[in-house]
Amino acid sequence: MLKTSRHFLAIMNIKYSPFALFCLLGTACSESPSSETSAVNAPVASDATASATDSKATYRILDLTKNEDAGKLNVDVLLSKKVDETQLKQLGLRIKDSIGSYQKNYLFFYLNGMKVGSGAWATANYTPDEEIRVLGATQAEEDSSKSKLRVDGKVLGKWYDEQRSNSGLAFYEKDGKCFLKRVYKGGTPITTRFVRTGNTFKPKEDTGLGEYFVVQEDGTLGFVNDEGKVFGQAFPIK
Repeated sequence: MLKTSRHFLAIMNIKYSPFALFCLLGTACSESPSSETSAVNAPVASDATASATDSKATYRILDLTKNEDAGKLNVDVLLSKKVDETQLKQLGLRIKDSIGSYQKNYLFFYLNGMKVGSGAWATANYTPDEEIRVLGATQAEEDSSKSKLRVDGKVLGKWYDEQRSNSGLAFYEKDGKCFLKRVYKGGTPITTRFVRTGNTFKPKEDTGLGEYFVVQEDGTLGFVNDEGKVFGQAFPIK
């Protein structure tokens, strides 16, 4: 297994201080800490983490953007773990009510390690009609993808990409050859030949895109474009 270490990804573009945002949640913060949607005062995204055994999810407001003239409010929210649509609906209403309702309210939910503004895991919109959508993979879909990453060979590493493709990835070697096994949300495994050079993995066949993968120093799997720039990352599966 390739060496990995605990990743750290700070959420960027936070316009409000942690204390100010914490105070905005007066209603939610007054609840018991065991409440399903209680707020946590985490300074960065990776601090709002719930263990796999936790039955309750916590959240933190990352950013508020108001447009008074348009009666519009955008809210970026960090969830400690995935929830189902019923819980998401309850959470959305609670956050909306705790902040103050506008004519149009747009809530964007992110998970640990996701970059704000590059695609939310779920949304809750009130315009004023309510619309709840899970855009990424549910917990069941994620678990299904990961369970299909078993390989017949020497495992080099396994990762899960939440934000860009909702897919599990496993690099492995067999008979002196390198392969990538990838499973997208709700899909069947796809296996492709790759060429490994150290921590760099490039497709054996030219795809015309020039994209490849690199295992970075923090253990994440970087998605690299033809200019050598990392445009996405998948996190190690523990």
